[in-house]
Amino acid sequence: METNTISTGRIMTYPLALPIGEAFMKNFVSLYTPLLMALILASLVGCKTKTSDRDIESVNPQQAISLANSGSGGIFSPSPNAIWLDPRTPSEFEAAHIPGAVNIPFGGDFVNQSRNALKNATVIFVYGTSSQDVLGNAASKRLIEEGMSPVYTLKGGLRQWARDGNPVDGKNSDSVR
Repeated sequence: METNTISTGRIMTYPLALPIGEAFMKNFVSLYTPLLMALILASLVGCKTKTSDRDIESVNPQQAISLANSGSGGIFSPSPNAIWLDPRTPSEFEAAHIPGAVNIPFGGDFVNQSRNALKNATVIFVYGTSSQDVLGNAASKRLIEEGMSPVYTLKGGLRQWARDGNPVDGKNSDSVR
């Protein structure tokens, strides 16, 4: 059998093509096809889906109140099933927040703290300080990724809540009006 070779100017020559027999190909395909299929399947099953801004369902304060009151627990009831989640820092929360809101700062142990605090929630409302609040959106996306639902993000955040005349608690509640 004749093979084409190239010379590098040294003593060695390299074949341009390796002859691959039919038996080799059958063995290769039968051995590695199941492995390749298993890797593809594992990559599809093992991947967590990422959420995007399109996955966030935003509601204005009036819509949020209606949704919260449509469940068995009311917005300001002693044991509400609707939970208001404030992912801002504790100092921001102390300054102003929606009455009855739960403060779980985003980052660190956010997921585990959220699971514990929100386990009995029938609906979750997440809010930040203002419109298009990055922190509020990030917290909403993380909750959605963890399978919590339904999760709504408050349009306009705490500022819009206050502008619409809804109650605000905190040491400096006027700071958001």
